[in-house]
Amino acid sequence: MTIACFSDVPPVSAKALQLHRLPQGDPLSGYIYILLIDNGSERIPVYIGRAKDPIVRWSKHLAGLHSGERSYARWCKVLLTDEGMARYGLNLVVIPISEVKHAPLPNFPISAGAIEYQLIAIAGEAYPGWLLNHEGHRR
Repeated sequence: MTIACFSDVPPVSAKALQLHRLPQGDPLSGYIYILLIDNGSERIPVYIGRAKDPIVRWSKHLAGLHSGERSYARWCKVLLTDEGMARYGLNLVVIPISEVKHAPLPNFPISAGAIEYQLIAIAGEAYPGWLLNHEGHRR
């Protein structure tokens, strides 16, 4: 399985994060991505999404984070210090949908949307209050 995981990146400003190391989009199935924070004792999923091209999608997320407007205001509060630096170590895991062989929940479909919502539901239950996703979990 091909997974891109960037856990060794030191804290940087959101604007300085470089995305050229992410895998190119797969036009047939796309990718699932999970943003995790490392609080020193565990890695906590804070955002789960899907994209045909993760570079394009994360460029948009980072632009939103940099602006701090609308839903990204909460991202800033959770992820960044007042100086705009990462509050925690951040890990971005990118998984090609074509590599997923089993649904996270038994007897559920293995489509990009189904996997995304299953992971959001699981993470929301396991880490209440942490997810930055708008949809797919109890708030």
